[in-house]
Amino acid sequence: MLRYITILSIILLPSCAEPEKEPTIIIAGDLLLDRGVRKQIERQGIDALFENVRTLFLEADAVIANLECPVTRQNAPVHKKYVFKGDPEWLPGLKRAGITHLVFSNNHTYDQGRPGLNDTWRNVHEAGIVPIGFGKDQKTACDPQIIRIGNASVAVFSSVTLTLEGWPYFEDSTGMCQASINDLCENIRFFKSSYPAQRVIVLLHWGFEHTTHPAPSQRMEARKLIDAGADVIIGHHPHVIQGMEIYKKKKIWYSIGNFVFDQQKQVNSDAWMIRVSFSEGEIRSDSIPIRISNCIPSVVE
Repeated sequence: MLRYITILSIILLPSCAEPEKEPTIIIAGDLLLDRGVRKQIERQGIDALFENVRTLFLEADAVIANLECPVTRQNAPVHKKYVFKGDPEWLPGLKRAGITHLVFSNNHTYDQGRPGLNDTWRNVHEAGIVPIGFGKDQKTACDPQIIRIGNASVAVFSSVTLTLEGWPYFEDSTGMCQASINDLCENIRFFKSSYPAQRVIVLLHWGFEHTTHPAPSQRMEARKLIDAGADVIIGHHPHVIQGMEIYKKKKIWYSIGNFVFDQQKQVNSDAWMIRVSFSEGEIRSDSIPIRISNCIPSVVE
């Protein structure tokens, strides 16, 4: 499965940095636009959600967040316990905040079925934001997204490895990337055989909710991905921070927690964003601690 890779697109992003500053990408965790977050938006407006991180985002060259809901007017809910839906008119607010890319490969972007998923893609695209991990079939959904900033570039692979409630897997239908770890390893190796100097970020929706340590199987899977050519691995889904591990000088961020979310417990309110810097073949990643209060993230020391 997924042996042949075509690059989805090359996004040319102007660098906002000084000439000597390295290109940077900020990667945030789960972004919800429903339930308690919806109430907060109705009270204060969409821009208020990002008021404490907007300056940081606008200083970066790209910002990626995990879109934890469809954003659509379609009403086609799948049969599952938690079903979310955001409003399309809120998407320009994400763009104003500096968010350039949204990850689709998770266990909630399909909450309104394929009609809602396809409509979410259209709405995100019209807002000027780039989807990651979505395509007309599994092959294109799992192709890497190339982010190019000036003379530097990075390939972003993304997949949800969880079993999805109420969602039939069709390899030839539109959907989010559901590649297994073995499929991802094969894709990365194939990609690196053609572009050996290209740096690779892997974004994974995986693991177990509300557990503060990754499972032993995840540690093995992460190391396989690095052996295949990944330079940085960043995970989400557990809604809490999990550990960071270094393997062969490459960082594995097993779960960075929430970003914009309505969970109130302290363990769900402390999270990370990851700043990835790269140039001249080198890539580094470091955490930016945040705390979420009333659904609004703020950077903390």
